[in-house]
Amino acid sequence: MNGVRPGDGFVVPNDPDTIYLNEVSTISPLAVMGHEFLHTLRQTNPKAWAAIADVVKGRVKDAKGFRRDYYGAEEAEARGDGALDESQGGELEEIVS
Repeated sequence: MNGVRPGDGFVVPNDPDTIYLNEVSTISPLAVMGHEFLHTLRQTNPKAWAAIADVVKGRVKDAKGFRRDYYGAEEAEARGDGALDESQGGELEEIVS
């Protein structure tokens, strides 16, 4: 696959009722399902997702540290010190999920 690691799970954006799990993932299927479910929650129940996101935002004190751990040092430096990206599929969504 050209050095690209397949995901452990995913949801097709226009079909949030179906969660796909990679059968050869090394991560617990329950953990992957929970992660993907929280991605779908933003679409299917925005009020519930927003409530969870508010709690998470209040606890993340080091956005740059998150970026360093998530993206690696070089990419974290390029993204800067600003607040978490709260867009659909952004950093906050990954932390919440």
